[in-house]
Order: sequence, then structure tokens, then C-alpha cells
Amino acid sequence: ICLNKPMSPFNEAGCRLSTEDACVPKPSQQHGNKDYLYRSTTLDSDTLALLRNETGRHVYALAGLRLGEGGEGNKPCEHRTHSWWAVADDTECIATTEVLHNQTKKALAQWIWASNHHNPDLMRVYFQGHCHADDHDKVGMSVFVGLEGACYTHVHNSHMTVYDLTALVDNDAVDFPFNLSKTGVASYLPSADMTWFEQNYQSESAFGKYIGRYNNDLRYSQLPSELRTAAVETKQPHRLERNYNLAGGTVVCGSDDSVPQDPLLAGDAFDSSTFIPFRQAIKKTIWTMLAIRAPDQIRQRMAWSLASIIPVTPSIMQNRYTSYAYMHFYDIFVRHGLGNYRDVLKEVAYHPQMGEFLSFLNNESLGSTWMRYGQVKFPDENFARELMQLFTIGVVDLHPDGSPVLDAFGHPIKSYTSQDVISFARVMTGYRYSHAWNNIDYMTIDANVRDLWPKRALNGAYLGDRYPLCVDLPDRPHLRAGAKYRIIDVDPTSHDDQMRVVLNPSLDLYGKLCKPDPDGICQFPATVTLENDALCEDPGSLECVLGTLATVQVRAGVFYKYVRPPCVQLAVYQDAKKIKAEGLWPWPEHIRSACANPHMPIATEACCGMAIGNAPKTFFGRKNVIDRPCKIYNERLTYNSNSERCASVGGFECSWVGYRESQTHAQPKPKLCKYHRHSSDKYPEQSIWSWTSHSCKLQMAVDRNGMVASVHKTNEANAAAFVDVNKTRNYYSVHWNRNSFGDEEFPSPENDCGYGACTKITTHDEDKCLCDVQESEEVVFSSLPSRGQALSELRIGAFAPDMYDSGEYELVESFAGVKAYKRKKKKAGCYTFTKYCQ
Repeated sequence: ICLNKPMSPFNEAGCRLSTEDACVPKPSQQHGNKDYLYRSTTLDSDTLALLRNETGRHVYALAGLRLGEGGEGNKPCEHRTHSWWAVADDTECIATTEVLHNQTKKALAQWIWASNHHNPDLMRVYFQGHCHADDHDKVGMSVFVGLEGACYTHVHNSHMTVYDLTALVDNDAVDFPFNLSKTGVASYLPSADMTWFEQNYQSESAFGKYIGRYNNDLRYSQLPSELRTAAVETKQPHRLERNYNLAGGTVVCGSDDSVPQDPLLAGDAFDSSTFIPFRQAIKKTIWTMLAIRAPDQIRQRMAWSLASIIPVTPSIMQNRYTSYAYMHFYDIFVRHGLGNYRDVLKEVAYHPQMGEFLSFLNNESLGSTWMRYGQVKFPDENFARELMQLFTIGVVDLHPDGSPVLDAFGHPIKSYTSQDVISFARVMTGYRYSHAWNNIDYMTIDANVRDLWPKRALNGAYLGDRYPLCVDLPDRPHLRAGAKYRIIDVDPTSHDDQMRVVLNPSLDLYGKLCKPDPDGICQFPATVTLENDALCEDPGSLECVLGTLATVQVRAGVFYKYVRPPCVQLAVYQDAKKIKAEGLWPWPEHIRSACANPHMPIATEACCGMAIGNAPKTFFGRKNVIDRPCKIYNERLTYNSNSERCASVGGFECSWVGYRESQTHAQPKPKLCKYHRHSSDKYPEQSIWSWTSHSCKLQMAVDRNGMVASVHKTNEANAAAFVDVNKTRNYYSVHWNRNSFGDEEFPSPENDCGYGACTKITTHDEDKCLCDVQESEEVVFSSLPSRGQALSELRIGAFAPDMYDSGEYELVESFAGVKAYKRKKKKAGCYTFTKYCQ
């Protein structure tokens, strides 16, 4: 049983990086104790001998494959490509015949050191450095790596791959090109043609079946069917599921108030008895013992009171007879019984017991269900309603003495309306079970099915009020004081290892994340908050060049994710630019368009007018096709940064019609940014957008009830469905101005769409109004307000002035705990959020 839990806002402080044999929580659909144990083996000489002896098959690891013949594989110095390196004796590095420039040695050593591949003899290296031009085409070189000075030699990409060569052995039409040894190694003969190997090694009928890489772990279930025999299976040991990131360790987290247990303890029947009365008695007995005997009686009584206000009813729950889930939920009230009620509500809202009880677990947005299933299904409103009606404010406004607030006619004023319930229900979308084995740890949020549009709050407010705008973030916020990083596990078999920024140990950010102890050993805390700005000693290092940062690698197997501070992106903004996303197929019907805020790092780079080598500037006869001169895979830029990037490589921004390269018959090559593309109407969060030079118009569609939908007028045939006026179902409520009778006033077909201000349209068989919208700014105070006035009147927050460059903001007035700062003017043509102005 795996007791390791996914990291969450509630347990992250206690997480740590473990180099022990720790298990990893599995996806919720794979829950079950046995999922964490599997039969596996290591593909070493003993295992290969076992497979040969028990099955009669010819299973060998390949060696002696020569480089530079037969058109094989990637050169180690080719930017953003993979190569393989073998551990070698120091004599290999000393006696190597390949003379390399120091620049090349340093670059290769850095990326070999940063490899996350876990094999005692081989290293798979993803190279993002720059070799000396004289060394670009060299292969087979050897270099010293790391402080210990271990020697690594570049080898063939298929070096020590394990194959079942039975098909090749039985093929009498081919001269067998290998020398087979008793140790399980098949050495390619010096006289054999490497061209034949390159042309045939992927053919199962002509060559054989690929099994894995020598000394790698392999599950029994992953063996080819010819090798899965009863004799082989019984000799495979059971092992705990390990994390993908074997090179650096596993991020391990626990649950509040949980202690280790022994899953093999004889007679342990906790929550496992099939006798229902016995299982029900467990809960009652534990609660009664604590309620009567616990030394913190005031806390226990408060917990009981809170549990009575915020209950879950076992009779309608799937796990009604278990104990652990209910005790975990009840512990929320014990933990916060003498604390803050907001903390109680936050944990309750994330707990799967409440998610199941009030049915917002697996809640999806209307836009998600419409685009994925073609169903008009509104998010479940149970929790949104009970949160207000039972858990907090009640159905009518109250005075401090508990008496109802009355309107001019003597009627109680309602605390909320049905529109408020609908809006809050949209907040509670995207909640899923976590990957915990017991389904009791806090839920996670799936962005793909979460509602992404504004949510109105009570009393004329919106959720997100008082938070700063994301567009006001300082340049390179990941290097600023207060920047937060969270340790994560990364699967190096995915593209994530190509999106990472590998930190040089000599740089300041490396030291801040390493947090060395007095002996200089990195501690790698679960979370790190920068106490001061990270210095850029090397202006060319990626963390200093990139405007945004997602994942950084501190050393092999140790990754941190930058956590952007909470901020708000407005649905309406100025100077909107068109962005487009293209799928794997280059035809126009696979391209989607939308609008984006040009001051936000929303889209990837896109440059016209470039010609790399002899490549054409057009594709399939289309003009204005783009290249992707990215600094890192999955990079995001502002529009201004994209323009500068294009100019620096001899291109320009444009209104493009497609990508210069196409992958119409193959999967994307992860090493090349230009192949990083995706377009999805079902999952708009997964679309990979690129900038265009064309402007874009923001509009709102308004239905008869005053609900609005954001519409992006791109003048393209295939606008993204979630902002297409004829396809979207993403209508949400807003606060309209009210007349003297208290009724909201908005454009509708009944008032000629705002007396002609908007255009009447018909979508989904309903008459609506389509209106142009624009952002406006208003001065709220002409003099320094009091603290109470500022908190009640100002809706937009701000980042702390010391988060910006020294002198960028100046204090202009201060009184009674309120300080007013003014931003100094920038040079003409420079955005205020850009640090480096030309």
C-alpha cells in the first residue's frame, strides 16, 4: 500500500525529496492496493540468461554498433536533440582521438550532468547547449563530467538495447552480423555493413523484437508474449511502484495527523471487515473515546458544533461504512476548532467527502460538456447554494444583533439571488479525486473542464477583486523577491524534460533553490520563497533571458516549478491581437483563432520571412508561413517580445496562414519548437497559440436574461469554438446598472438591443444582442483615501512596490497606514511592464 500523497496546499509544508525506495500515488482510476506492487526485473546478464534458457529465444544486448556509418542518428552537438553516452574508464577520456574545443567539452559535460536518465551504465542526454562550430559534426567523443570527473563516451543510439533476435537467427537469407557471447551481448561484426542495420533494426520480421535497454528495469507485463512463460513469471520479484524521476528521488508528502502503518500486520482489520455493524462501530467507538477522554475538551466540543453546521450524511455516500474517510473529514473541525472559520471552509471545499455529498465532485463547466459531449449541462449547484444558505450568510441579510435587514417596503433583503448561485456553481468546476490510494485526500482541479470565465460575487463584486492584474507583473517575476517555487516530480520520458531550464550551479537562483546546509549539501525544501532578487551573473542564461519560467532543474532528477503569484486576467482589454493555433495537419480547417491581450505572455513565437538553410519561405504554395525561433520548448511571450525575437533572427511578425514545416505523416519531433503545435475545441486550455500581427475585436453576446458570452471577432473562418458567437455556450452573469426600481438594465431584443447600440443576432434558435466592448479606466480618488475607503471602493489590487526595480515606483504620499506610490515614466515606445527598454 502506498501511503505517499500528492502535494496540495494543505500538506506542501511537510513534503520532502526522498532518495529512498518511495512509491508514487497513482491516478484515481487505478486505485487498489495491488496496483502498487508489480512483478519486474532488471535487464542484466542473469535475466537475459533466464529468458534464453526458459524460452529458447535468442535474447541479447547489442554492442559494437559503429557511429558515422549508414546515416545513423543524431550528432551530440546538434541543438535540442538526444544522444546516448556510456560510462567509460578514465583512459577513454585521456586517450580520445577526438580533440574538442573547451567550449564543446564544457557544454557537453553540463548536459550530461543534467541528464535525468537512470541507468548505471548509460545516459540519455537532451542537449540544449552550443558546441564550438568545429565540433558540430563530430561523434564518438569522450568527456569528463561532474566534480568526480567521471568519463563518458558517445555511443550509438542503439547501444546495449535488448532484442529478441530469434527472427534474425532463423533468417537463412541473411548472413548473421553478430557474434553472440555467453554473457548475453551480441557484438556487431566489424565486417558487417552498418547501413543494413540502420535499414532493418526496426523490423520485427527481419530483425527481432525490441525489449528494452540493458540494466533498465522492466515489468513482466511489458515483455513480448513469447517471453512471458510461467517459469519466467515465478522468478520475477514483486516491487513497489517507483516514481518516473528515478535519477533524483521522489517527492513524498503525508496527510495531517496520519502515522505510518504496516500493511502486512497480521490481524489488522481496520476498515476491511465485511461485517457492516462492526465497521460502523469503529467510527462510533473512536469518536466516543476522543469526545470523552481527549484532554482538549473545548476543541472537541467546537469540532462537534462545526460538524453539526457543515455535515456529511453517510446514508447517501458510497463509502458510508468506512471509517478513515469520515475521521479525516472530521479532523478538519478538530484542527481548526479554535482557529479561523475561513480555513475550515477552504479545507471542506477541497475534501472529497463534501465533493461527493454535495455532488460537485467531477463537476464540469457548461462549455466543457457542450464541446465534449454536445450537451447543455449546467454545473451542479448544490454546494454553491448550501455554502451560502447553511454554512455562511443565510438567506437574508442580518444586522449585528441577528435581526433581518429590511427594504423600503419592510421586506427582508435576500442575501443572494439565483444568478449568484449559478455564478458560484461555475467556481466549483474541475474538481477531481486526487491520486491518493484511499480517495480521502484533497481534490485536485482539472483546468481542462473548469469554467474559465469571470464569476460575479455578492454586492456588486467579482471574484478576484482586490487581487492585482497579471498584466502588472514586473519583468521576469520568477527572479524577484517573493517568487515562490514548489518541488515537483517530472517524468523524463515526457516532453517536460525539454521544457525545463537547467540551472548552472554557479548561478544565484541555483543556490537559492539548493538551500545548502553548513556542509554544502543541498537540502531542496518542498517550497522556496526568494527572500531577495536572484542575480543574473550570466545575462545569457535562460532564466535571465526568458520572460516567463515554468520548470527549472537544479540537478539531475530535482525539479522546481515556478508558482506565479495570484492575479487576475481581465476578459476585456485594450489593443487585442489575433492568435492562432494549428494542429498536426496543416489544412485551414485545423487552424483556430482567438484574441489575446498583447501585454500578456499568452502565445508562442511566430515569425515570417525566415529561410533556414535552403528551406523555402512558403509551404504547400501558401505564403506567410511561420518559423518558431524559440529559446525553449513551450515558451510563451508577449506580443512585443515576439516582435523583438523575430527582428533578432531576420524575420518579422505577420498574419500567417500556417507553419513552414508540417507533420502530416509523423508524430511531432519534440526537439524542434516548430513541431510544438496543438489545436482543440474540446480542450481550449491545451491549444498552443502563436501570435499574428492582425488586430482583433472583443465583443459580448447578451441573452434575454442579461447573461453574456465573450466573443472574439477574428475575421477567420474557424474561430475557436469557445469564443465563436455561433458556437459558444459559455454565458455568464455580470452586474448591470439598475434603474430606480432596482431592475437591471441591459441590451435585449425587447429594447431593440439597447435602442440600437448593439446588433440583434440569432444563435441556437434564440434571439440575442451582439455588442462591441472596450476597457475603460476611471479615477476613484482625487486625494489620499482612508484605509476603509480604499478597501471598500478599490476593486483592483497591486503588487508590492519593492517587487519592481529600485526606483521604478516612488512614494508620493503617506498617512494613517495608507501609502500612495506613483510609477515613474518610461521611455517612449516602452511598455511599463518591460524592464529592459531600448
